[in-house]
Amino acid sequence: MPPRRQKPSTSSSSSSSSISTSNAVDDGSATTRIESLACRALDGAAGLCYSKAECEELEGRSVGQCDDDAGNDGPVCCVVERSCRNVTRQPIAYFVNPSHPERDRLGGFCDFRIDVTHRDVCQLRLDLEDFSLLGPHSTMGICRSDRFVVLTSLPNGIGVSELCGENAGQHRELLLPAAKFHFYVPVDASVGSASVSLMVMTSGAKAYQWRIRATQIDCRATPELVAPSGCLQYHADLQGNVRSFNFEGGHYQSNLDYAVCIRRAPNTCRVEFSQADSSDFWINSADGAYLEEGVGRAGTAACDLTSHDYLHIPGGRDVGEGLPSEPTEDKFCGRSLSGLAVTESAERMRTGYVLDPPDNTSLASVVTSECRLISFHFSDSFHVTLASSL
Repeated sequence: MPPRRQKPSTSSSSSSSSISTSNAVDDGSATTRIESLACRALDGAAGLCYSKAECEELEGRSVGQCDDDAGNDGPVCCVVERSCRNVTRQPIAYFVNPSHPERDRLGGFCDFRIDVTHRDVCQLRLDLEDFSLLGPHSTMGICRSDRFVVLTSLPNGIGVSELCGENAGQHRELLLPAAKFHFYVPVDASVGSASVSLMVMTSGAKAYQWRIRATQIDCRATPELVAPSGCLQYHADLQGNVRSFNFEGGHYQSNLDYAVCIRRAPNTCRVEFSQADSSDFWINSADGAYLEEGVGRAGTAACDLTSHDYLHIPGGRDVGEGLPSEPTEDKFCGRSLSGLAVTESAERMRTGYVLDPPDNTSLASVVTSECRLISFHFSDSFHVTLASSL
């Protein structure tokens, strides 16, 4: 069975059969072939269809024929993998640790640059298929010795300055549906070119591994794949899960401020958010460590007056037993996702104490929103994890 192919793209991609760690730049000679087709290998890797000669020239890894009818001389599905000190112009490429799929233990610095030369490319999507680094500090929330950094030629950041910990998304689809851990990086190649640099610093204190797929998105040819402006993540499925970074590691990072957007499907009027079954939800609140397990908070006084850590759902409201109520609060924290907005005021908040009963009985419930985005704002870290289903 040939690799799965998709519709023609205005640009193509290539691959590398062995993981190169030299100062190499693929020449991108085949990147303007309109007839190139996106393909997917049986192992889920994404590539593009090239001739065998082109794939070999690009040091690509051939993972099968793109067209059985063309025979052995037909185009092959070519997958690009690059490691440290490399540069690529390919529309789809993978950045991996030197020994991938095995883990590495030697600390050091590894960088990879993506050059965008197509004027219609406006975003770069990064899918963290494998990502395991030393996690953030358990109380301060900062990345200690290991960190992944994205640098762009644009002046504004993307809401995430660095990442560490456990962020494997296990994302294997080619047409970019929602992944657990992915994010979009805006680029501006209208002047002729733009660059995005990916850098990983490791200490060697923990065995590490990463495999990051970088996909250049042509905003003219594939507008359905473009994330709205300001969205770090973009989900198009009717249902799924949203997790904080380093969810599996048990601590969220500090100094994160990013938006997760959800595409509205036809004939839908709202999005429902509920805490995923058997999951942890713990975002630092004004109650600190005194808050009881399973008790949620909502509102500015509890979530933004002291800790400044919260999940923001604009227009959030509690579903209750029937139709959604009037908008309640839109900032959520504590130890459960609760739409039962507790009436709070700054005057009633006492440092070191929970709110007086019955105000501390805001248990998990379903929150709905007519808006299409939620955002995470983490200024300080606590022993916190978050998982919500939508």
